[in-house]
Amino acid sequence: MGGSPTKLLALDFDLTLTVTQVNETTTVSDAVAIFGGKDRLDLLRSFLASLKDHGVEIIVVSWNLRRFIRPALACAGLLPYISEIFDRPQVDAFSPGRGAAGKALLMASLLTDRSVDPGDAVFVDDKSEVGLGMPCKFVCVSEAGVGRSEIGSIEAHLGMPRQRVSGVATNSTWGFDGVSAACGC
Repeated sequence: MGGSPTKLLALDFDLTLTVTQVNETTTVSDAVAIFGGKDRLDLLRSFLASLKDHGVEIIVVSWNLRRFIRPALACAGLLPYISEIFDRPQVDAFSPGRGAAGKALLMASLLTDRSVDPGDAVFVDDKSEVGLGMPCKFVCVSEAGVGRSEIGSIEAHLGMPRQRVSGVATNSTWGFDGVSAACGC
């Protein structure tokens, strides 16, 4: 799709996209486990692919560091769906010493910069306090990682048809570039 996106999905990384914390002790080659198993990883791929196909821009906004986020997303075959990663230094720049407010302030800036209406944006996080002051719709994951119920809420907030991810895709459906195969996904 040409031009600026009209809708934006911002996802936290740890315990939102993943089901565990990812750091220097994590082995990203086990992306299947990091993202909650093959079925959940396939569900995430299908969900993100559907949103991207419908012109939704997908970004990651996390307190984690890009050096941990990017390899994990690449190994899981999720990186092609993510347009940008905003990590701790970028979040901190918006709220030095103010905790959760940084994500909301960063999101407000992104909405303005991208000319996205706040009603057409969703932020997803595992911490409810992140939703305080969020300038757009907010979905708090109820368990470790985004699941089917959260996907339904996100789709509804973005005006997407829920049946888009009712089934689970297989890895071969998406034609990955070999990165996920090399990582044991």
